[in-house]
Amino acid sequence: MLKTAWQRKKVICPRCLYYGTQWEFAKKLKQKRGRHLVSTSRLLCPDCAEGFTRKTIEKVADMDMDEFATYFWGGVFEPWGLGDKISWDKFMSRFKAHYSYENKQIFWDIYLEHKDAGGTKQLSQDEENFKAYRESLNKEAQSDFEDYKKAFKEEQQ
Repeated sequence: MLKTAWQRKKVICPRCLYYGTQWEFAKKLKQKRGRHLVSTSRLLCPDCAEGFTRKTIEKVADMDMDEFATYFWGGVFEPWGLGDKISWDKFMSRFKAHYSYENKQIFWDIYLEHKDAGGTKQLSQDEENFKAYRESLNKEAQSDFEDYKKAFKEEQQ
């Protein structure tokens, strides 16, 4: 069977650092009349069984170490609480195999920054803007609701 370009592309799991082709990560849906149906948008790590979208996996594969370390410590490790869920022996052996010494140093420097920040993710400018936007939407919805209540009371009287 000839594999297409997306199936041959090498990707890495952001959670356990499993390295393989997208075909290995492809989520097999079910078997129908002897044929496997495969999801091309949802991928599943064959090692840790964590599901990701194809866009996320491809984005992680294209990241440099600064971006990946920030993504891992701030976007994967902290929100999901993976400290006890990751097999650190596997993770460290894969980390040593995939990355050079300079990249490893960057990864651990960013870890120390996150640790020094009290274990909380520091919000980037985009996230702060998004939070402000959400708060403004909530305030607007609240004022609309108050106006609706006033109009309803006036209508009742």
